[in-house]
Amino acid sequence: MEETYTIPIAGRLLRVAEAAYALSVSEHTLRIWMSEGRISFIKLGRCSRISEFELRRVLAKGFRLSQS
Repeated sequence: MEETYTIPIAGRLLRVAEAAYALSVSEHTLRIWMSEGRISFIKLGRCSRISEFELRRVLAKGFRLSQS
């Protein structure tokens, strides 16, 4: 059975390319962070989206996602 949880959504949902641009990282890096669970995202069919709330949370962290 899959575990479900709620991701707070505030504002619009960004495409991976938009979020990567806003964070000044490559789409590849962002997808790695997503697969490692460092950044939360939402699957809509085959598409992944990142909420503006999550993007702000990551920006507030000061890009410490790239460090272990």
